[in-house]
Amino acid sequence: MDFARRGVYPKAALSGLTEEQVGRYFTQDDNHYEVKKLVRSMIVFGEHDLARRSPFPRIDLVMSRNVLIYFAPELQRRALQLFAYSLRDGGYMVLGKAETTTPLGGDLFVPEHREHKVYRRQGERFLMPPTIPVGPVPTRRPADRRATDFGAGPKAWDAGDRDEGRRTRKPDERLLNRLPVGVVLVDQRYDIQIINSAGRSLLSIRGAAVGEDLLHAAHGVPYAEVRNAIDSAFKDGISTTGEFSVEEATSGEPHYLQLVCLPQRIDQDKGLTETVLVVVNDVTDIGNERRKLEERLRETQAEQERLRHESRMEMTQHMKQNKRLIEENRRLEEANRELTSLNEDLQSSYEEPSSSPRRLRPPLVEVAVPPGMRAKLRTDGDESHLPPHVRSQIFSILREGLRNAVEHSGAGHVLVEVGITAEAATGSVEDDGQGLPESAGKGDDGGNGARLRSMKERAALLGGRLRLLSRPGGGTRVEITVPLNSFPPPH
Repeated sequence: MDFARRGVYPKAALSGLTEEQVGRYFTQDDNHYEVKKLVRSMIVFGEHDLARRSPFPRIDLVMSRNVLIYFAPELQRRALQLFAYSLRDGGYMVLGKAETTTPLGGDLFVPEHREHKVYRRQGERFLMPPTIPVGPVPTRRPADRRATDFGAGPKAWDAGDRDEGRRTRKPDERLLNRLPVGVVLVDQRYDIQIINSAGRSLLSIRGAAVGEDLLHAAHGVPYAEVRNAIDSAFKDGISTTGEFSVEEATSGEPHYLQLVCLPQRIDQDKGLTETVLVVVNDVTDIGNERRKLEERLRETQAEQERLRHESRMEMTQHMKQNKRLIEENRRLEEANRELTSLNEDLQSSYEEPSSSPRRLRPPLVEVAVPPGMRAKLRTDGDESHLPPHVRSQIFSILREGLRNAVEHSGAGHVLVEVGITAEAATGSVEDDGQGLPESAGKGDDGGNGARLRSMKERAALLGGRLRLLSRPGGGTRVEITVPLNSFPPPH
């Protein structure tokens, strides 16, 4: 075990590895190669007593070949229960060729490869039963170990002082067992020297546990974090772990722990540390309260984000509505100006004296026809049938139609026709240009659409109708018809 912990190998032991693997995972020291600390920190070496040690939780693979055959049926069943608890759902177990899962019974393990005795864990979570009864644990007296009390120096063990040791330790043990916090004293190999009742309970350690590796005996603790904290206490002084969750093996109930590691020095002057006192604090209530507060904080933040989102959506909606209102207001102002102009023209039609019939002379010369485009005007009728305001609006509409044809149609020929009788006034602008898209007729084609929409509105104010006939590549024709029956005859 010590050899495995050191991780130092001769060059011949690495002959099966590539140079790239050796460079990545080993550090060369003369003729030896040492496993790098990053790899070493992910591995825990230790003895594991299948009869008395707490199981490892949520592991992927258990290899136990030719071990169960040496156990009595009761211990075989206990070991298989431990494997069933430790393996995650879908984890694998490998047994020896003469071994089987029959002592456990049930369907927690299914054969994955019968020939090689590979089994797959399946089914519901399995809770560990209490540890089977075992005899008293003999006192360990290794030649290379030192029994250490809190802050005490080395002490020799012999048969003569065993009774005295029991008498001096019992009061301390009783005191430790009354403490509400867990107390564990470990040496540099992480082996437990002293542990109280609270420590066993909080860490789910079964049996006496003295002399066992704390990292293996403690159930469900984060091995790397706890080991780093103990190592840091040996080297640098007091250290702590973060809060972590563990599960009680028999009940399955979770609780939350935090460890504080305190170095126990042999000589305060020299600062040598032989043991570390691990204080186990149950922070379940504090942790649960903090998690509740964190959950409420997340809910509050989510609610704030939802309100901000709704506020942004409402603001965007209000901006769109304001934009529409501004556009509608502009159109209403234009319509109001048109109505004002019509009222003024209507008023003047009642005040102007009658005149003799005259030929229609539409004021279309304001529109400049570019070179290369031929424009033709046809007129028919008597202008005297038109009230002044009607005449003004009809010519304004035709002027807009002609301007559209000149600026946007790309036509070679444009024909403007005006006709007037006592019953109605008609007019049209026709070109042989590129035509208009379908959206133009709905007023959706940018500037052209707005101009056509305005022409339709003015025709409607006169009680008339404007029609747009156009197809892409086939030219455009705009027609206006205004009945004159509803207007009083000009004087």
